[in-house]
Amino acid sequence: MVLHSKIVGEGTPFLILHGFLGMGDNWKTLALRFSKLGYQLHLIDQRNHGRSFHSPVFNYEVMASDLEAYCEFHQLENVILLGHSMGGKSSMLFASLYPHRLQKLIVADIAPRFYPVHHDVILQGLSYQNLLNFISKIIIDIKITAGIAPPNVLDRIPLLSSNTTYNIQRTKQTTTARIFLNILNKYNKIVF
Repeated sequence: MVLHSKIVGEGTPFLILHGFLGMGDNWKTLALRFSKLGYQLHLIDQRNHGRSFHSPVFNYEVMASDLEAYCEFHQLENVILLGHSMGGKSSMLFASLYPHRLQKLIVADIAPRFYPVHHDVILQGLSYQNLLNFISKIIIDIKITAGIAPPNVLDRIPLLSSNTTYNIQRTKQTTTARIFLNILNKYNKIVF
């Protein structure tokens, strides 16, 4: 399977890998700026994030392999690769395994070292899907009852902030996470 991405602009391929709980869209504003400078930006959703596939296998080796498959699929050579946080670790491993693909490597907000577990509270909160549904329904009921919101107001209510907002998928009946929480929770304990 090939990772989901949004491609912006034309020119030198510039791939961006997001951090833990993020997705490629987090980089859209910068991508629009960079695209005006002669770069083709690839805003990539890593596995178990955003719109990319979900898999119970989740480690840096498979994420580097996913990126290699992405480059192969899009016939990309001589790329600039920017990795933020978790994406930075993926990028560093990719650079060591597939150096022929790279022109430049940019690593932001992470170093090649062990980090202690620090995402537990976030993952625990995201795991409470029933709570998210309950809160959404209460907010809708209050706004509809007050006459200040139409029945489809759920589509417009931000439930969480930052990266997690983009990973929430809403339908008329449910609110679910696009991220594969049980795998990410396992990953959090093993890798960080």
